[in-house]
Amino acid sequence: MRDKSEKVVDSSAFKCPSCGADMRFDPASGHLKCDFCEREETIEANREDIEEYDFERAETDETLNDWGTQTKTVQCENCGGTTIVPAEQTTVVCAFCGSPKVVSRDELPGIKPESVIPFKISSKASHDLFIKWIKKRKLAPSKLKKEYKADNIKGVYIPYWSYDTNTMSTYTGQAGDYYFAPETYTTTSNGRTETRTRQVQKVRWRFVAGTYDKAFDDIIFNDSGTLDQKMIERIEPYQLNELLHYNPRFLVGFAAERYKNGLKAVWERAKKFIANVLMTDIKAIIGRSCDVVGNVNVNTTYKDIKYKHMLLPVWISSYRFKKKVYNFYINGQTGEVQGKAPKSIVKIGAIILIIIAIIVALYFIFR
Repeated sequence: MRDKSEKVVDSSAFKCPSCGADMRFDPASGHLKCDFCEREETIEANREDIEEYDFERAETDETLNDWGTQTKTVQCENCGGTTIVPAEQTTVVCAFCGSPKVVSRDELPGIKPESVIPFKISSKASHDLFIKWIKKRKLAPSKLKKEYKADNIKGVYIPYWSYDTNTMSTYTGQAGDYYFAPETYTTTSNGRTETRTRQVQKVRWRFVAGTYDKAFDDIIFNDSGTLDQKMIERIEPYQLNELLHYNPRFLVGFAAERYKNGLKAVWERAKKFIANVLMTDIKAIIGRSCDVVGNVNVNTTYKDIKYKHMLLPVWISSYRFKKKVYNFYINGQTGEVQGKAPKSIVKIGAIILIIIAIIVALYFIFR
């Protein structure tokens, strides 16, 4: 699948034309910016006709591995996180746990992204969001609020796959219609056993079959192997109408996580999602002509499967407190915040004592 040769862009393309220092992508301006002399270079923002690729070609088309610039894949020896960074970058700290113990891996970054949502939230803004968030954590230790350092926040592009497909399904099932039938039963009244009759609701089942066609567009799943999936889902959704054509300049100064499972493995997750949607739709169709739906079997054929590989921005904070790592994520486009923070035993103990004191006071008042 992967050719060991890569078409590359000269790394000097990301050097400042004025002073020769490294440039980086600046979320505040949307430009490449030199931290040394503050020169800015415009990045072409192309959002027209973002291409979707044929699913079956993915493992045979070697051009899909061309990321447009020379890269290297590095893996953290501490947490196992794998990221893609510019080949000339010498100092790498793991964006997921903050560890400097990262090693290069002899592999290409894989299928290149077709589109990207560049960071809109700057590093400073993400730090301000963290401070606002941590101050709302009433049970967090006061020491944590004082000692947190802004340089622990790292910007990472997370891999997502988007799928389109046309589905053609055949189904069989049972449709039930209610009817009432007399039923005899015995009861005891005034010491006498009597036989009575009552109307009981029953179901008359009949066989149903049919076909159902449905198109799916932009079924999206992330393919991160390191991040907390529940926290990632909580900072979603992203505003996909702001997707731009992939440009390696958007990644300058940031890392991109390498996808873990790959296009075809994540497609299996997408198919399960699609299958649930189809089952719900088909049961609703059957239910229009009956009172109750029984067992339903669906056989689906997928055609014209297309995909996009997208990179979406996340600010990640991994900080240690008393030898434990706590994570904190910010949606790099919308600013949505989710995270975990340690709880102060002293504060929890104080709350428990207050609750006990209130209970004891109420006991003596109302006894």
